[in-house]
Amino acid sequence: MYSEILIDEKGATAAGFWERANAFYISLGVTVLRVPSDNSSCYRSGVFNDALGDIKHKFTRPYRPQTNGKIERFRRTLAFEWAYAYHYASDQARATIYQDWIHSYNHC
Repeated sequence: MYSEILIDEKGATAAGFWERANAFYISLGVTVLRVPSDNSSCYRSGVFNDALGDIKHKFTRPYRPQTNGKIERFRRTLAFEWAYAYHYASDQARATIYQDWIHSYNHC
């Protein structure tokens, strides 16, 4: 799983995220052929679609748990094991350990 905490949901931010995520998967020897996303405006932006290049972009249907099940399960795990597992002094304190949690999720 590749994940980041980002400050907004704009097309340029989503495009930057995609480029870092793709670099992560390439470093593992994974070739991404399709990118599924919801229908939010950042994924419909020209900046994001330009960043995808030749990779096929697939939009999920709204309110379709059969399609979104894996990410919804990850979000649930994220909530129980990271976001609300402890009492954090601030959002910054929670964000500070996020990448360590992602590493643990990927390797344990």
